[in-house]
Formats: sequence, C-alpha cells, structure tokens
Amino acid sequence: MVPADIVTHLGLPKHSFIPCVLMLSSIVVFHLSTTFSLLGVAIERYIAIFNPFRYQILVTRRNALITIFITWTLSFIIGLMPVMGWNKGPTIDGSCVFELIIDMGFRVYFIFFGCVVTPLLIMFVIYARIFMEVQRQLQKFADGGKGTARDHQVQVMKKEIKTATSLFLVLFLFIVCCIPIQIMNCVFLFCPTCSVSLILVSVSLVLFHANSVVNPFLYAFRMRSFRCAFINILRCQNNDTNK
Repeated sequence: MVPADIVTHLGLPKHSFIPCVLMLSSIVVFHLSTTFSLLGVAIERYIAIFNPFRYQILVTRRNALITIFITWTLSFIIGLMPVMGWNKGPTIDGSCVFELIIDMGFRVYFIFFGCVVTPLLIMFVIYARIFMEVQRQLQKFADGGKGTARDHQVQVMKKEIKTATSLFLVLFLFIVCCIPIQIMNCVFLFCPTCSVSLILVSVSLVLFHANSVVNPFLYAFRMRSFRCAFINILRCQNNDTNK
C-alpha cells in the first residue's frame, strides 16, 4: 500500500487513466483487507473464549483459508469499484492524484461508514465481551479455591487475556492511525467551505501509512508466536542467501 501511495503522490502514472485508477484502487483494497482481517481475528478470539470445546472443529486450516479468501475477495470487489466507473474521471493535466480521482462519496459513505465503522463497532463489542468473560472466569476460579486444575485454567485465562489485549492494542493503533484521514474526508464532503490546515491533513496521511510500519513490530513484540514466525522467515531467507 505504501509504495503505491508514494507513486500516486508523485502524480504517477501520468496520462494513463486506467493504470492510475488501478494503482489508486489497490490502496483501498489493502486498507479494506486490513480492516476485514482484524475483524476475522476478533471473531477467532471470540470462538476461543466462548466456545473452546468446538474451537478445534471450527478454527481449522480449511476454514482459515476460506476466511482469508473471503476477506481478500470482498476487499478486491469493493476496492476495485473505482475501476468499474465510480470515479471522477481523468484530471486536467493527466496526473494521478487520489483526492482528484477517487470519488469522495465512495470514500466516506461506502468505505468509511460501511466498511470501516461497522466492522470496528463489531470488534469493540467482541473485545468488550471477551474481557468481561475472562474477568468473570478468573473471579470464578479465585472464589473456588486452589488446585492444580484451577491453577492451569487460571494460567490459560491469563494467556487468553494477554493475547486479547495485544490484539486490542493492534485495533486501537489502527483506529488512531486510520481514523484521522477518514475524518478529514468527512469534513471535505460535508463542509466543503471549511478551512482545514494542510499540516493537519499531512499528519493524518503520515499516520495512515505509519500503521503499516508499526504493526509488524507490535506483533513481534507482543506475541511470541508471531515473533517466532518472523525469525523463522528471516532464517529461511538467510539460508537461501548463503546457498
């Protein structure tokens, strides 16, 4: 997403409308895939907490692949709508600029309200229920006295709440980084005469792209499984280089 946005901020590709719209639409596709993926992870955690006995049945490799397929399919279908005609048309000088080509109504009504706000509200409800349930279970085990089985369950619950906290932190950073530019879009659409500081817009854009940079480090720092996966990937790359 970041390389595509850098290219379009330079106004490229110039005088090539279809490649330009494809480039701009790819930014939307990646943004939506991030949102839908966060929703998928939240649902997976919900199943782990509220239906642990069926977790192994529901969360399988096959179902995970189906979920990934649906996530990317929806992202492509929605994100490529500007290519299908929902755009403002070519600019006068032929430059490729996101704000001048992608329709503002599409960005605000369809992308922000429909594909960002709605999933975010669902995720907030899911994580709120997860935290309340985990706290309820911990209190239940605490009132039940001590024992090997109970100690094990407490450790499991503490691990689950740590994972949920890490994922909620990812969600929180996503909101902090991505919502400001969406709010700017709402201001431009609903109050076209309002004066908005260029610095504020620039900071919003920087935050929007900073989310892509922060996430890998956050996953690696907070979650051991992700950290091990990254290390294994790097080791494989190093081994291939040495060969």
